[in-house]
Amino acid sequence: MKIKLRGWGREVTQHEHSVRPVRHDAKGYEALKPGPIMWHNSFEAYGKVEKVALSGSFLMEFRFEATELENWLMAHVKENPSDALRLIGKAQAEAMIALAQPETK
Repeated sequence: MKIKLRGWGREVTQHEHSVRPVRHDAKGYEALKPGPIMWHNSFEAYGKVEKVALSGSFLMEFRFEATELENWLMAHVKENPSDALRLIGKAQAEAMIALAQPETK
């Protein structure tokens, strides 16, 4: 995952950072080697951002990798399978509609 922080109200400098995945267990938190974040459950993921020194208010942009979104969906399936199934069904219907549309260039 990558995050971009832009000044709220006035943007002087954009700050772009990679988020390192973090494992959380009974021993605490452990930063892993760079790669996609893993979801702790269907609503929480942990990540480490290094060397950040900011002050003020910021707009945060989150850029997820496809693997991270898949990781989220699998965590959601395990935690709430019926809700996940409804979501997957809606997504499948939208994907079929989008694929049936003629491409415009």
